[in-house]
Amino acid sequence: MSADHLRVWLLAAACLLGVGIAGEAVSESPAVPVAPAATGLSTFITGRILHANALEFPPLGLAFRDVVAVPEMKSATPTAEGKPRLTLVFTKAQATGYGGTVTGWFAVDFDRDTWSVLGYSGWFEAKDIDLATLVRHYGGTSDSVAGTLNGWSEFSFPAGHPELLTGRGDIEIRKGSLLPLPYLTNLLFGDPNQSHGKDEATMRFELKNSRIVLLAARINAPSAIVNLSGHVDFDLGLHLTARSKPAGGVFNEIPAIRTIFSPIFRPLVQGLATHLVRGRLSKPEFILDPFGG
Repeated sequence: MSADHLRVWLLAAACLLGVGIAGEAVSESPAVPVAPAATGLSTFITGRILHANALEFPPLGLAFRDVVAVPEMKSATPTAEGKPRLTLVFTKAQATGYGGTVTGWFAVDFDRDTWSVLGYSGWFEAKDIDLATLVRHYGGTSDSVAGTLNGWSEFSFPAGHPELLTGRGDIEIRKGSLLPLPYLTNLLFGDPNQSHGKDEATMRFELKNSRIVLLAARINAPSAIVNLSGHVDFDLGLHLTARSKPAGGVFNEIPAIRTIFSPIFRPLVQGLATHLVRGRLSKPEFILDPFGG
């Protein structure tokens, strides 16, 4: 390994250490320490590949294991102030977490003159994430929530200011159990327990102002169709509205009632099925909002 290559690899390891890894970095040559192995986390290099046993993403409180990436140094366009930049890109990145896998890339921008970090950006795709495991990670219980999550997201934020993170993404959930509807609506919508493992959901979102803002979110279940709006704070506070339409219950199970009374009562039912979702992700609170206010 050349001296220039070693410099890039060590810089790559130092960058990973700066965004959530503590440990030491070594190359195929004799070991070169980067930081004390005080936490049991480590980073090391084999050839052109950087390995890390764990990586944290502080803005959203996520953590991943068995991280592998190929660091590459590239020239970048100058900053808005005209300062020259370099970008260290972790390409072909792979990691595991929450029962699934994550792939993508992660970039660190530097001031070319001072080598100070200017900001971070990235894109990743998640596959086969276990929703129950993810909910437990955030302190919730997975008794009534399950499913397999797939999706992608892109993001960027300036160094030292994760609260200024911006980005966007899409998520889909399959084979889910997502609708803990209050018992008052069970008669009209059907028993949600009968749809265990049959719910599906899609969500398009953007990241801004320390929030995950829902642009379009929908849950399709045998018992109901639920449209979600609002946002989730980065500290996991919930500010959502759920509007449901019956897809089961007496309207669909008894043809005479569906034919005669559905046009009359369906608007009322939709009102009864409007809920405000408050509290935190670990302990959501569903507040009945019959007038949709």
